[in-house]
Amino acid sequence: MSHPVHRLHRNATRILATTFLVLVGVVDRVHAETFSFGFSANNLLGASSKSLVAGDFGLNLFAGPPGAGLWETNSVFGMGVDATNLLGPGGQAARFDRINGTSEYIEFSFDRPGILTGLNFDGVKDESLEYFLLETPGVRVNLFDSFANTTIPGAVDNAVAQGAIVGQIVYLLENGIQDDETIDLEIPFAAGQMFRLTYMEIGGGLGSAFEPTEIPNGARLQGITVAAVPEPAAGVALAIGGALLIGPLIRRRRQTAK
Repeated sequence: MSHPVHRLHRNATRILATTFLVLVGVVDRVHAETFSFGFSANNLLGASSKSLVAGDFGLNLFAGPPGAGLWETNSVFGMGVDATNLLGPGGQAARFDRINGTSEYIEFSFDRPGILTGLNFDGVKDESLEYFLLETPGVRVNLFDSFANTTIPGAVDNAVAQGAIVGQIVYLLENGIQDDETIDLEIPFAAGQMFRLTYMEIGGGLGSAFEPTEIPNGARLQGITVAAVPEPAAGVALAIGGALLIGPLIRRRRQTAK
C-alpha cells in the first residue's frame, strides 16, 4: 500500500508536469513581433540575402534558387523573389512564381528561439491552385487559399489522395479582416533553425475535373509573425525539478527515522 506522503509527492509532480506542458503550449502573443514587407520598407532591391530586426527578434532572409534576389513592392502588396534578378520569361516583379518549372522560395531563420505564429500573403488564388509550402525539421505545412478545395471541388483532397501533396493542409483566412493569412500557427524554433517557404502550384495530370481554371501568376509575402517563449515555463520547469528532488529526500529521511 502506498504511503500518503508518496502519493502526495506523485500527485504534486503530475500537477506540476501538466502545468509545465500547458504553459509551454501557450504562445506569448502579447509579445509577438511581425516582420512586414511592402512600401519598400526593407530596401529589398535584388540582394540574395538580408538581415532585418523587429523588436527582440533578428531575421535572416535568403532568396532561392541560387542566383535569385529578394524584391519588395513600393505598395502594400509585399515581397517576392526573382530567380534571375531580372524579369525573365514568366517572371514577375516582387512575386514568388515558377520559371521554367522551377519554384522560387525563401529560407529564413531567427537569432533567438521562439514560436512562428503567423504568415501573411497576397494573391494566393484558389482558381489557380497556387499555394505555399512551409518546411522546417519535423514540419511540412501546405498553405492554400481558403476556397481552393471548393472553387474547384475536391482539388486539394484529390492532390493529397494521389500523393502530389504531402503534409498538413492549412487554409488561409479570408474574412474581411484577414486576407490570405494564417494567424494561429504554433511552430517552435531554435535560434538559427532554418525554415523554407516555397511557392507551389498544383499541376496537371491529376484529372480533368481538378485542373486550375486560371493560369497561375505568382503571389507575395506580406508578413512573418513570431512570438517569444512564455517566461513562466522556465519557472515551472525549475519547480518540477525541485519536486522530483524533494521526493527522494523525504523517503531517505523516513528510512533513517526507522
